[in-house]
Amino acid sequence: MPRERARVLGHLCEHTGCAKHGGFGFARHRQEPHWFCFEHRDDGERYL
Repeated sequence: MPRERARVLGHLCEHTGCAKHGGFGFARHRQEPHWFCFEHRDDGERYL
């Protein structure tokens, strides 16, 4: 993949008051994903 296409998407943590990178995505099949950082990834369990 060319370097200009291989980039990290800018997902931010959805936890209230947190502005960290949301590297953990949670979603049921065919639903919009919700993103959380490492510290708040447990909050994403409710979307599974």
